[in-house]
Amino acid sequence: MHLIQKFRKILKRKGIDLLINILSLFIVVSFLFGIYIYEYEDKNFIDTLYYLFTTATTVGYGDISPQTDLGKILSIFYMVVSIALLGVIIGIFTEQFIAKLEKRKKGNIRMKKNIDLMILGYPSEDKIREIVTQLRGHSSWEYKTIVCVTDNLHERPIWFESLNIEFKKGVASLKDVLIDAGIMNTKTALILAQDANNVKSDDYTSSISLVIETINKDVRTIVEKVREDDTLFQACNADVITRVLSPHVLAQEVLYKGAIQLQNEMFDNTTKTSQINQEIKEDITWGELAIKLIKENKIPEGYLLKGEDQFNLSPKFEDTISAGSLIKFRGQL
Repeated sequence: MHLIQKFRKILKRKGIDLLINILSLFIVVSFLFGIYIYEYEDKNFIDTLYYLFTTATTVGYGDISPQTDLGKILSIFYMVVSIALLGVIIGIFTEQFIAKLEKRKKGNIRMKKNIDLMILGYPSEDKIREIVTQLRGHSSWEYKTIVCVTDNLHERPIWFESLNIEFKKGVASLKDVLIDAGIMNTKTALILAQDANNVKSDDYTSSISLVIETINKDVRTIVEKVREDDTLFQACNADVITRVLSPHVLAQEVLYKGAIQLQNEMFDNTTKTSQINQEIKEDITWGELAIKLIKENKIPEGYLLKGEDQFNLSPKFEDTISAGSLIKFRGQL
């Protein structure tokens, strides 16, 4: 009775200690029984090992069996003990595996590996999905680690699995949540505005940026803002501050530093340079034209042939541009 109670207490223990104890007992029992089979049943090492495994796993082919009376009695004992111990070992493995899957599903994870991108905030499923899809489409990002931190989800969505996104549930501005999510091993943090039409969203995103700056200054932070000025986020030392943007541009900024700056230079009329369209007067190759523009401190971008509807923004050096066509370049007005 005392032994049964003690065994029940052991079964109540969780984790690696119980597994090690049970596994050690299984190995000791198998080793001792194996010595008897090897020495007194006249079996070689391979036959002994084969017999131990087929017996413990209840396969029992019957092609190898003990011939002595003591061997048969010990086999009965080994069957009972090994099958019970092996069942407990498999049960512990299964329980731990299911518990880990459940924790991952609920977002109760503690990330220990290096993280290439941490997405903080969850404005919509479509935006997150498109950002990650854009990144996964790039060969260098196919297997990189991406973690999404938000308290807007109850559990990890099924589509996270298809895009290989880890999920950490919690308020992203809390230090403990960020540390569990792996911020100490993160390269880039993309902080998204929760509501593109509400300035109060900036309070949350700026607090996330500030906490990250406080605990790990090496993280490159890209922060979306709703308000016009950058003062709040400059105070948080955010690396890239931008208005709410499309998923495509945000993914480009993660892939290539300066993508947002380039877009601002191209489309913001308050910057030093602007996009300019100009009609050319004579036939010329794109290569010759590009060299000419560069010498004039202008940046060639593409051309629209006369009579066509779409600009060619990926021109080849040898392309011929006919007179009357439009060329697009950036330069000072």
